[in-house]
Amino acid sequence: MIRASHIASLALPFLFLVACASCNHALDDKENAVPTAAITIENGEGAVLTVQAEVVSTPEKRQKGLMYRKHLPDGEGMLFVFESEEPRDFWMRNTLISLDMLFLDRTGKIVGIVHDAEPEKEKRLGVDEPSMYVLEVPGGWCRTHNVHRGLKATFKL
Repeated sequence: MIRASHIASLALPFLFLVACASCNHALDDKENAVPTAAITIENGEGAVLTVQAEVVSTPEKRQKGLMYRKHLPDGEGMLFVFESEEPRDFWMRNTLISLDMLFLDRTGKIVGIVHDAEPEKEKRLGVDEPSMYVLEVPGGWCRTHNVHRGLKATFKL
């Protein structure tokens, strides 16, 4: 016969393990959370546009970028952050959607744009000007919203 005191003594370690697993899961979620930044650009018509962008700053996350995504809504993007300002190029390997790539110098000035990058191509795409940040948004976004070279993007990291 199992006594209630034995059940309680067995249940307590089990509940402790469940609680620990929940805490570890919450920590994993926090470690895997992608930081975001609100990026604003005043376009050529004086309208202020906001892009909510995932921020990637490690070599591994920059390499993966937007690969395998099937959709990127208008007003969303990804901001690639680099340690130094230099000419950059990107490819579209395993990227399933067309993108516009805005190359930004250390002050946030748009020094060049690659429009409508074709999905799943390995051709290197970039601009000759040095950049410290690259903002990827849905293909056609820059033309639709009158965003061009020389404008300034502002954000806080």
